[in-house]
Amino acid sequence: MFRGKSNVDHFAIVADRVKAEEVMRGLGFVYGNTKKDALVHVVLEHGYFEVMDPSRLKKEPGTPSDVAGWWLGTTDAVRSREVMEKAGYDVGEVAVAKDFRRAKHGVNKGMAGFASYSFKDPAPFEQFITGVVQGLSPKVVYEQQLYIQVNGARALDAVVLVAEDEAAAKEACEHYADIDRLSGNLTADRTNARINYYITREEYRKIFGREYARGKKLDLIAAAFEGGDMVYLKEQAEELGLAYTVKGSDIYIDANEALGVFLIFHCDPMYDVEDIVL
Repeated sequence: MFRGKSNVDHFAIVADRVKAEEVMRGLGFVYGNTKKDALVHVVLEHGYFEVMDPSRLKKEPGTPSDVAGWWLGTTDAVRSREVMEKAGYDVGEVAVAKDFRRAKHGVNKGMAGFASYSFKDPAPFEQFITGVVQGLSPKVVYEQQLYIQVNGARALDAVVLVAEDEAAAKEACEHYADIDRLSGNLTADRTNARINYYITREEYRKIFGREYARGKKLDLIAAAFEGGDMVYLKEQAEELGLAYTVKGSDIYIDANEALGVFLIFHCDPMYDVEDIVL
């Protein structure tokens, strides 16, 4: 296992929206899109993840749930792109969307926008989309009282990626550390840095109790969240028929069928009535 850090702004799941929303709402995630055809965004105090229908990537209905890729954060997309291009990466143009999503509630109402670009990762990472994004309206998007999660999750804490073997995991760790240094570290707020774990397929089997089956050379297979209500999450997972494992104060929920990932919650301590001293 290799451990790195990147300024991960968000990651994107490709899944049937109806099935995905059933599981997300069932597990206590709160979100507030105002367009029926918009992407579903689960926004936390730091970081978020989004769900898009397979049709957005020109995939057929019924495509198994999967993670398309991730986007690293920056505070200057134009400058970041220039640095990446000078380093030899095949980068796309910076696209600006100033009316991406409308926030109707909360103190800071208005349109949420962003500027972003993506680029082609070299082999063997070409199946994994990597982008860089600059939020143009963080006060609209990250307004804490709008996204208090029922399940207790407060922030995106880490992501877990699987590679074929130890050499490939090490290569991926070094590759994305270089990209993060070039694309984000010059301009991004490093308080939003997430931990990235790069594991082998053998480690995947030991950690999650099943074989890795998607066959990708690199794949984002789990997301970990800071905060969680253990009792609530266990009850909801059982109600939804989702398998889960408790490891100390962490709960690992298998949401692969609907979301293509394991969801890991670093839960907060719970207090019983017996613990209260009057």
